[in-house]
Amino acid sequence: MNKANILTVIAAALLLVASCGGQQPKMTPEATDAAENQPSDVPQAEYDQPSDAPQTEYGKPSNVPDDEFLLVPGERAGAFTLDNSDVTSIAGYEYRDTGWRIEVAKNGEYLLYLNDIGSRASYIDVDSDRYRTAEGMGIGSTFAELKKAYPRHEVVDAESETTWWYLFRPLVAKEDGTLYYAGIEFVLEGGALDHENRDAPKPAIKNHATVFRVELRRQSQCNN
Repeated sequence: MNKANILTVIAAALLLVASCGGQQPKMTPEATDAAENQPSDVPQAEYDQPSDAPQTEYGKPSNVPDDEFLLVPGERAGAFTLDNSDVTSIAGYEYRDTGWRIEVAKNGEYLLYLNDIGSRASYIDVDSDRYRTAEGMGIGSTFAELKKAYPRHEVVDAESETTWWYLFRPLVAKEDGTLYYAGIEFVLEGGALDHENRDAPKPAIKNHATVFRVELRRQSQCNN
């Protein structure tokens, strides 16, 4: 056995002692050189090679829908725009005219309804969680998520005969600084109406409050 092989065996033995939990002794310069100069069969990482793996788009939410289910505040819910009175001409959907609104479904799945159809739709109520804004917001989103997506907003409460709820309204600023409602309202769960204490103030909205309906409207100037 030549000197190089002897030094290699010594180096391997010293490494084995260290790996078994023993204290690693100091290696002689000759053993160190022998160990470092041996060729390695371990494949080396090719750090400079291009990767075919898809790159993450960190600025884009993962739940943004395709155009068919995209909510554009103040304009449209997918193919249904606030300016189109001939909505039933859009192919691929089922329609039911109730006299004061048109209900829209696809393959038997109820999607939304259009209100006050005349020369133009007054507003669109979205009841399907398929529809999302470019920020990924829609039915099922929480108040905490809405605040993050739309830092400039207002929250008010509304009620019917039996229940009350919160309205989350994103705001946009025009070039002159005038604030406008963006043209979309997220309706978040509230609670049953207390008729015996109807004038009592509503509790503060919780971060986990969830959107159960979305209303698409035209942009309008804020009241204050």
